[in-house]
Amino acid sequence: RVTVEGVNVVTKHQKARNAQQPGGIIHKDMPIDASNVMLVCPKCGAEHGGEIVKRRSKKGRRTFFGCSRFPECDYTSWLRPTNNKCPKCGNILFKRGKTLICQNAGCNYKAVDESSEQEF
Repeated sequence: RVTVEGVNVVTKHQKARNAQQPGGIIHKDMPIDASNVMLVCPKCGAEHGGEIVKRRSKKGRRTFFGCSRFPECDYTSWLRPTNNKCPKCGNILFKRGKTLICQNAGCNYKAVDESSEQEF
């Protein structure tokens, strides 16, 4: 499950616990299923409506990830892209197993992924 700011907002009532913490109505972001979150294509971007989809190779043996606007955008990757950015260079991070890696040639950033993000 993933929490996206401003998407699944619920209204709750909070009881007053003491004089410093008043009660009232609060708005809280709630998580949604990871399958409902779209990964935006890093090459063509959100302005063209490209999103990352899971595809099969020509003979159906390997899985790869590519843009949904295939003839116009030729972005592909063997590794699963994430919405996270590399803190060193700012490029998109990819997921290999439970490790997040940056594929930029000059940047060798690696980190362990603690999130419980589902595969799509």
